[in-house]
Amino acid sequence: MKLIRVDLEEFKDKLLNHYYEIFPEEERKPLSRIEYMYQKEMVEIIEIIDINMIKGFMMLTKIHNEGHLILDYFAIFPQYRNQGVGTK
Repeated sequence: MKLIRVDLEEFKDKLLNHYYEIFPEEERKPLSRIEYMYQKEMVEIIEIIDINMIKGFMMLTKIHNEGHLILDYFAIFPQYRNQGVGTK
């Protein structure tokens, strides 16, 4: 398994549709907020790769530059759930 940091454009190209599908609207941050946070280096977006396939992603938010991170979003794509990917 690999965890690979992606930039904002990769997020938009490869993961944004999954973000909209997986998380209910009331739980999602607006894209404009994610873009702002990314530009201010307050968020990291990470692909979850297993067997050379993207199987999910996570979004981490930095807290006040104190070295703390919050796991804001963690998603395994529906077709890979219950296969141990999230557990790894």
